[in-house]
Amino acid sequence: MKIVNPKMETRLSNATCPYCHTKIDESNSTKEHAIGRKFVPKDSLDSQWNLIIRACRKCNHEKGLLENDLSVISMWPSPTVTELDEGLVEEIQRKGTAKSVRTGKWVRESEESSTVKAEVMQGCKASFGFTGPPQADRDRVAKLAWFHISVFFYMITYDKAKRIGYPIPGGLAFVGAVGKSDWGNPQIIGFQNMIASWDSRVHCVSADGYFRLVIKRQPGLDENTPLWSWAVEWNKGLRIFGFFGDHEQVQQSVDKLPILQMKLGEQSVDPEKGPYTLRYREETSLLHANDRLFEFNES
Repeated sequence: MKIVNPKMETRLSNATCPYCHTKIDESNSTKEHAIGRKFVPKDSLDSQWNLIIRACRKCNHEKGLLENDLSVISMWPSPTVTELDEGLVEEIQRKGTAKSVRTGKWVRESEESSTVKAEVMQGCKASFGFTGPPQADRDRVAKLAWFHISVFFYMITYDKAKRIGYPIPGGLAFVGAVGKSDWGNPQIIGFQNMIASWDSRVHCVSADGYFRLVIKRQPGLDENTPLWSWAVEWNKGLRIFGFFGDHEQVQQSVDKLPILQMKLGEQSVDPEKGPYTLRYREETSLLHANDRLFEFNES
């Protein structure tokens, strides 16, 4: 089990890239901060824990590209949030030149709108307009989460004599990415309840709480069929979670989670795409007292 000390950094003199696991040398080695200093608000990592490691130039570059706009997007407040974090407001303004890969525009110009048409009572129909925060492609969010979980798993499996750590067993299973206004939805609550008693292997809170990560392992399973859970929180605004390990165990765990139910709006006609039915889901906020996702389990 590894609990990071928020006042100390950890440095590894690793011989392989923690992401692609190729051998690295002076020609292709770069200094890598597991928690990107530009990914979290300015100065939030001062006197805070970080993992300093070596990575190959290709992986370091790819991670940096992902962090560029996902940093701002994860900071962006939901329309339902009434109390804004002043630090995030300042940081969003400072990062105003970040471009959204999804829209090709500045992140600040990438808010997304939609309209729901529904029958509110018999014979009475209404239209509702919604404006949401800038969105990120699911694949890019999953890829950056993979980078974060990979480097922390490398840390806890690191062999000092060989100067190597190990890759995530079985690959990373991505279950969901959830904005703050929906942290109480049935699926993520089901996930946090499922893993509540699992053994904590990494419990990280750094950058003044703007970066949180947990890796747990289900106890009692055979060494040949391990099951791990993971979750990260970026900039107090976006949570991403899932499993890794034995494929069968992962699939069984995913199947036990609640399925998020969509509601159907009125059928409409798009001039270019033709008839369609709008589907939507109401978001569920989370009370602080019910928040257990990053709870440390001492067992």
